[in-house]
Amino acid sequence: MGEVSSYLGDILSLTVQSNMRTTPPTVSVLDSVATVMDMMVEEDIGAVVAVDEDRPVGIITEKDVLERVVKPQRDFEFTLVKDVMSKPLIAIEAERSIREALELMRDHNIRRLAVTRDGALIGLTTERRLLEVAHRRYMMRNYETVRGVPSDDLIKKRVTFVSTYPPRECGIATYTKNLVDAISRLYVLGPSVVTSINDKGGYYNYPSEVKFQINREQVESYVEAAEHVNDSDVDIINLQHEFGLFGGVWGEHVLAFLERLEKPVITTLHTVLLEPVPDARRVLEGILQYS
Repeated sequence: MGEVSSYLGDILSLTVQSNMRTTPPTVSVLDSVATVMDMMVEEDIGAVVAVDEDRPVGIITEKDVLERVVKPQRDFEFTLVKDVMSKPLIAIEAERSIREALELMRDHNIRRLAVTRDGALIGLTTERRLLEVAHRRYMMRNYETVRGVPSDDLIKKRVTFVSTYPPRECGIATYTKNLVDAISRLYVLGPSVVTSINDKGGYYNYPSEVKFQINREQVESYVEAAEHVNDSDVDIINLQHEFGLFGGVWGEHVLAFLERLEKPVITTLHTVLLEPVPDARRVLEGILQYS
């Protein structure tokens, strides 16, 4: 019984940020309910955060739409978000525990919580997500890698993925996004962050997990990225390597990044050439040296 209690206590002590949806969908308080319904259907979501001049002020859920718009037969196009949303927005700081999140939901009789950091909206968590945390931790509790390391130590570990990233259209970007999502669903590490690679002249509206951007052709940008990672709370770097992804001769600019890092690097090689030309071999051997 004591072992079960300890296990459940570990789950309840996890931070809210370990099981939230990052970049929750938002709408303006002046948007129509029709806009909200389109978003819910297209993105398969049950709630949207309402903002007023970029400040989160409420939430509109499927229940709100059904009870306050559909049931009284109000017009979808002319009914505004501000007239039917639930307010005020109940929020919890990212570093607070799941236990506190559950208590807050119970006290306010709600199923969703906005997640903030220093008052700024960074995510959204739900009863369903908290249940998924408990289930996945249960399924993993016999794994040696989890059983042998205290939960608090695991949760503090943060990884930054160095790669292209959506919305940039690139196969490695899609791979990295899927990898980040899969690891996030395990709830055994801290929230993942991304250091994205931009092509020449490229500008992208990245999601919030992208914390730094490298300009592919500017070697000084790689140096700045290394300094940023060294100064951050990131513990591990995962480099996604593909020929053509990084700037310089056969991607040699990435070596300027790796040689300045003061933290461990794990490299994923997407292509291994059987007979690389000398410059390709030189760059790859350098990457392996720092990994």
